[in-house]
Amino acid sequence: MKILMLADGGCEHTLRFQAEAARQGAEVVLASLEPGETVDIRLPKKFGIAALDYFFLSGKLDKIVRRVEPDLVNPQFVCSYGSTVALSGVWSRYPVLMHALGSDILVSPRKSWLHRRRVVHALSRCPDLLVDSEYLAAEIKKYNSDVRCHIIAWGADEAAFEMYDNKKSFDMERNRPLRILVPRPHNPVYNNDMIFTALAGLINDRRVTVTFPARGDRYEAFRKIAEAACPAGGIDYYDYMPREKYVEFMAGFDIYLSASRSDSSPASLIEAMAIGLVPVVADIEGVREWMDKDSGAVFQPDSNSALKDAIVRLLADDIDVLSIRKNNHDKARRRGRFVENVKETLDLMEKAVADARR
Repeated sequence: MKILMLADGGCEHTLRFQAEAARQGAEVVLASLEPGETVDIRLPKKFGIAALDYFFLSGKLDKIVRRVEPDLVNPQFVCSYGSTVALSGVWSRYPVLMHALGSDILVSPRKSWLHRRRVVHALSRCPDLLVDSEYLAAEIKKYNSDVRCHIIAWGADEAAFEMYDNKKSFDMERNRPLRILVPRPHNPVYNNDMIFTALAGLINDRRVTVTFPARGDRYEAFRKIAEAACPAGGIDYYDYMPREKYVEFMAGFDIYLSASRSDSSPASLIEAMAIGLVPVVADIEGVREWMDKDSGAVFQPDSNSALKDAIVRLLADDIDVLSIRKNNHDKARRRGRFVENVKETLDLMEKAVADARR
């Protein structure tokens, strides 16, 4: 099966799906307006304005598809490449299975009437979608109740499960601070400023260290504020690293922390559960399909005191950490193995191709 994937060439979801689908025998041709080492067809940015470039691309897509001759077209992100496919005539001649990634439904349609219109139109032309949660499927159906949503997680790599077996137990008697990983970039939706505000006292008291990615819209501003408030250190940053190295890096922490205000079913959370980190997350709809009272600690979104209390409970050994780690690992193994998630996706794609040929 040959898949024409239209997606952001630098997005981690793109890279992971492209690599695993190819490993499982699919031929994946990646076309993208955004640069990336694995992009097969680099699409031109005619205007340098996203909405106009996606619109312009719709008029060129027929030619690209005829050149590639795919069995199926897979646009990722509803209001960008999904909208492009919907505006073209491709959807009427080729089977299309579209990936909704979360913010394209939970955030983008609220930006403007044009964003909303692009989402609505894409769903009307490409009604078969791959989503990662019941929550995201329900939100999509608010825009079009007739769409068909196939719920498949973006799970963890096999290396993450292997790392759990090698990871030492969570040792509350350790003579070191609690090591916290925040894997979300410094964009407003991820609320990293609130994390810093809530935990600055614990950082200065050397009870915790917190590590953030060195990227995001507010990264430079965040770093200046954090260095001024915590001059003795305790806040670290990491650069992008290959998947294998990142999984090993992630396993060196005790806590996975996210204060995100919006999410579908975060792949980073599933990965943390597979490895054996203890999740501490804002209690939002998108994480509830994975998190319950036995999965870690949840806190009220945007509440500094609730987040600090959750960390203090862990410092006080007031949570059954060993049971949490085992239960989460088992849950991720049942529902969140990426190799199985991609196999299920490819099976759906094969069925869509077979149905189109009848």
